[in-house]
Amino acid sequence: MLSTILSWIYIFILCMLIGMGVLSVFRGRRFALIYYLTGGIVGITVYGELFSIFGKIGAAAHMILLAGALLIGWIKRNELREIWQTRRFVLCSWEGFFYCGFILLIAFFTSRGEFHTDTNIYHAAAIRIYEEYGLVKGIGNLQLHYAYNSSYLAFASVFSLNWLFGRSLHTTTGFLEVVMCLWSFHGLKSFKSHKNHVTDMMRVGVLFYTLVNVTRSMSPATDYATMFFALFIMTAWCENLFEGSSDVTQYALLSVAAVFTATLKFSSILLGLIVIYPAVCLVRDKKWKEIAAWLLCGCGILCPFLVRNYLISGWLLYPFNGIDLFQTVWKIPEEYLLQDVLYLPWRRYSVLIGISILRKPGCL
Repeated sequence: MLSTILSWIYIFILCMLIGMGVLSVFRGRRFALIYYLTGGIVGITVYGELFSIFGKIGAAAHMILLAGALLIGWIKRNELREIWQTRRFVLCSWEGFFYCGFILLIAFFTSRGEFHTDTNIYHAAAIRIYEEYGLVKGIGNLQLHYAYNSSYLAFASVFSLNWLFGRSLHTTTGFLEVVMCLWSFHGLKSFKSHKNHVTDMMRVGVLFYTLVNVTRSMSPATDYATMFFALFIMTAWCENLFEGSSDVTQYALLSVAAVFTATLKFSSILLGLIVIYPAVCLVRDKKWKEIAAWLLCGCGILCPFLVRNYLISGWLLYPFNGIDLFQTVWKIPEEYLLQDVLYLPWRRYSVLIGISILRKPGCL
């Protein structure tokens, strides 16, 4: 438990500093703590994906990241001091005591418990490949699951620290649980003053999801990271809609986070439809420079993911054969891709439903 909590403190510091650096593009603006943390998670994940294309996620990759975080910390030292001054009183209150107790609870399950089934199949192995080799061209042919290429495994590999301890620390899922649940608890503290409780119910949803999966907190499963980010985006969207302001920047940030969530697990791609609202607002106000900036952010998140897809499987979006642009020697044969699609439960059922509909008289 002690090593788990210490790793969380380290992850928190790095995500906080990197997030402040990422969001510093909005000069003169301050954001809630949760936005700095999620910005840091996104930034570190993209960094891990990009670095893995050229080399392994080992000591060198981590030292570069640490140096960047320390530089940001020095530049942002005054802002960090202000954040500490406004938050330190919570630690000495009953609220802080409750938070510490909850952190110990999640640390208990993160340090012991059980792995998600797919973690034993490929999650842990993919993290180890990140650490020892980086990107291996065509490795999707060795094990089709590697071609899913979830970006969350890049984030997990950065903080696995196998190069330092000789064993992998799978603590990132527990860290996400702590961050999202403490954010939800903090929002529920003002339950009575809220005129609309839609957001509060969304916060309860985050807590309930954690409760259901708490025994698997030690597993770096891509499903959990995807769900936490999806729940965060929907909850924060409702918070801005019912409790916050109409600032389009908040919605645009969440839209970028939705693009990032699609790289965690491709099945969450429909969440990206939320980009329509801030896009319409920006076009209506003719803010072309901001539109270009947000598009650049989205492309910056997608590019390393798509490049890794191409190099791992030969497909731009595996297991989707609708975009067939490349003919490479390491490309996964299409018949294997289609078989893999049928293996996925949600796709298998949709295919069966479609076949049953087409077989009805008059459908064709």
